[in-house]
Amino acid sequence: VNDGSTDNSLFEITKWLNSNKVEHKLINQSNKGLSAARNIGIKESSGEYVSFLDGDDFVNPSYINDIIDVIENNSVDMILFDISINIDGGLVGIGVGNLKHGDVIKVANISSGLNEINDLNDLIGIFECGQWYAWCRVYKKELIDGFCFNEGCSYEDLLLIPFITLEAKSVFYLDKPLINYRKRGGSITTTPKSNHIDDLILAIELLSNLSIKLNDYSKLSRVISSMVIDTFKLANRISRHLYGSIKYDKRQRNALKKSLSTQLKHMKLSLRLKVKFMVISSLLERVKYFFTKKT
Repeated sequence: VNDGSTDNSLFEITKWLNSNKVEHKLINQSNKGLSAARNIGIKESSGEYVSFLDGDDFVNPSYINDIIDVIENNSVDMILFDISINIDGGLVGIGVGNLKHGDVIKVANISSGLNEINDLNDLIGIFECGQWYAWCRVYKKELIDGFCFNEGCSYEDLLLIPFITLEAKSVFYLDKPLINYRKRGGSITTTPKSNHIDDLILAIELLSNLSIKLNDYSKLSRVISSMVIDTFKLANRISRHLYGSIKYDKRQRNALKKSLSTQLKHMKLSLRLKVKFMVISSLLERVKYFFTKKT
């Protein structure tokens, strides 16, 4: 899917396709964003399985062979594999944290190989790791039919992949890094924007509702509650990065209070107080920021 590229991508891809005998479908559209490109790709795909790759990342040489080997020997809904981190030299930012070039991130705490999902609690090892990137999985096409990425959102994977995962009846875990995740300057995770906070608030709302819905699966519900809390903490970090202190407008505060009110029992006291007294907490943060900046 050529999503209105303005560089030399279309020429390079067309040249490669013309010189290699590869069955393909090339779709050109005006720029609509990552989610829209993925959605049209899913809709137009005709294969039994679907995978994703973002433009700035790259797969390991064994990727295709490893995935095909799993597919040919197993009837599986989803294949997961680990992530290798590639960081541009000298890059720092909110999305880098303590990561180092060459680090490997595990995407699941489950047995390597085929895992049958007989109970939703069998998915806890995946939810605990919290790696919801669409591209560190391969999906059976029928598993993702009926789902779509939220267009116009920056955290589209977090808004969708947990819900797809809950539908899987079997998962194959390849305990090795097959994709290289490049952290670069200018990316969404290293240069957050104000609208990203709204996207995270939407994720908090959806995940909070999910934790309530899955109350019969108490262990999994608690793990999802932890995801809600971590997402709230990320929204706080982004707010501090953008404004110097935690700052939410009235609409955002109301949305957060409504969603987080069901999660208070899972929070530490300090965070619980920040939710209950959001206006006061925000004011104190701004006063602290003012005096820190002044000195």
